[in-house]
Amino acid sequence: MWRLLLVLTLSISMLSSDEVAQKYVKYLQNLPTKTKKYRFFKLLLPPVRKIDKELRTLYLQTKKDIETHSHQKRIQKLMKEYKAKDPLDLLKRIKPHPISITLAQAAIESAWGTSRFFVEANNVFGMWSYHADKKDTIEASKQRNGGKKIYLKRYKNIEDAIRAYYKNLATNNAYRCFREARYYNDNPYELVSLLHRYSEKGELYPIELIKIIKHNHLTRYDVKKPLPRYVEYVKSVDENTTEKKVQ
Repeated sequence: MWRLLLVLTLSISMLSSDEVAQKYVKYLQNLPTKTKKYRFFKLLLPPVRKIDKELRTLYLQTKKDIETHSHQKRIQKLMKEYKAKDPLDLLKRIKPHPISITLAQAAIESAWGTSRFFVEANNVFGMWSYHADKKDTIEASKQRNGGKKIYLKRYKNIEDAIRAYYKNLATNNAYRCFREARYYNDNPYELVSLLHRYSEKGELYPIELIKIIKHNHLTRYDVKKPLPRYVEYVKSVDENTTEKKVQ
């Protein structure tokens, strides 16, 4: 047995880093489906839950500051960071969507954690890049638009990739309708219909997301308690009393 291990170790050491990565990717892709999914949830669920909790905390604190007109500099800083046009728009950009959607997208984009982009670059969600810097990107195996090279972003760890994913959905104009809907709605099956622009699959993409969510019972990971919506306090002209206006 030890001789076999020695031979395997020596053979791997003779390969280039690219060859080792390719062999590892092939090994992962050939694992039984049950094993791949177990590994996927083991890797993804803890950081997804952590970041979801952080965003919920940020949302609640920001909502409170907006309603009480407190920490205005902080609000302005966040609005700039999230490219928000007003405080309500900021809340729509910060509010996280159901975890089931995040996991389903991660499963598709990373092939259940077995894609080369995931293994070599921690790129969970297929995030593209316009730069060819080897430190920050990884070259895709396919080309497009008449042979133009495609690059995907490289992340230090899975957590950074998940943060970038949430920030992308929060700031990209392509997901404006999705942000608007998720502010008022926490139903993952209805929300995914507005993610058709995330993938080249177009209208087929939401259908695939729904299948993954249902088949893997991903809604069990969703936070059941909905986040409260922004309440604007206004003065009643007639009664000179404070009223609440729910946005």
